[in-house]
Amino acid sequence: MFFKILVTVFAILTIITAGYGLLNSTDKYTSYMLFFLGGTILMMGLAEIKRAKKSFWGYMSSAVAVFIYIVWIQDLY
Repeated sequence: MFFKILVTVFAILTIITAGYGLLNSTDKYTSYMLFFLGGTILMMGLAEIKRAKKSFWGYMSSAVAVFIYIVWIQDLY
């Protein structure tokens, strides 16, 4: 239940920041969108790992989230 709430919150924040960037034709908020997207995918992966023991897709989602966070850190600098 906790993961579903976090996934929903991160997904809504991702959509809001992406929509704001599209409507204002700016890429100033791309780093925030990457952060929220990484949080969404990480929470989905952790929920999958918790639900199905040693699930491939749970670990794959977590690896994708780590990659997104690496890109986010590089985008900050």
